[in-house]
Amino acid sequence: MASKRERGAQRAAPYRQGDLDGLCGLYAVINAFAAVLAHTAPLSRPEARLLFGAGIAWLEGRKQLRAVAIGGMEDELVFALARHMAESLQKWLGRTVDVSRPRPGAWRRKALLAIIDAALDDGHVVIAGLGHTHEHVSVIVGRTPSRYMLNDSDGLRWIARRSIGTKHSKRRHRLGPRDIIIVKRLTGTCPDRNPDS
Repeated sequence: MASKRERGAQRAAPYRQGDLDGLCGLYAVINAFAAVLAHTAPLSRPEARLLFGAGIAWLEGRKQLRAVAIGGMEDELVFALARHMAESLQKWLGRTVDVSRPRPGAWRRKALLAIIDAALDDGHVVIAGLGHTHEHVSVIVGRTPSRYMLNDSDGLRWIARRSIGTKHSKRRHRLGPRDIIIVKRLTGTCPDRNPDS
């Protein structure tokens, strides 16, 4: 259960990537969907596997799977994958999420943190490309005054708020407008579910 100081989507146990570091973007998308849907229409393990398979097939169809498995994903590919998987989620599982990015423009640290905070305060989650130190894609699911809470495929639990900056800063985690993907659960997307599933 979220503490009084933690804001954001309900946290779901993250799916873990193991030694396949290059697939952190794919795991981040699944973990984002699981977190944003956790309260109203949680993803079952078989449903998450179905989404994982859809993501792998999409990467393979674009002739990207080998390159991704070895070297990870660029931000444009993570965004395209997230949009494809949102379509698969709706088509196969009857749940709808919105995948979007902030508007491009002047990107200052204050605006960056405000975008993340507003998404979390509205119950959404943020897929974030943690550039520089980690070169990793994770999911921000909540916040306290000093930390962002993660639903992370590599076991990270939180990052310090003060460690996040823009691309040209000297902070530990450097984010640009293309490194942020906001995932929102759309209302009215809770299908009738078999309680035994």
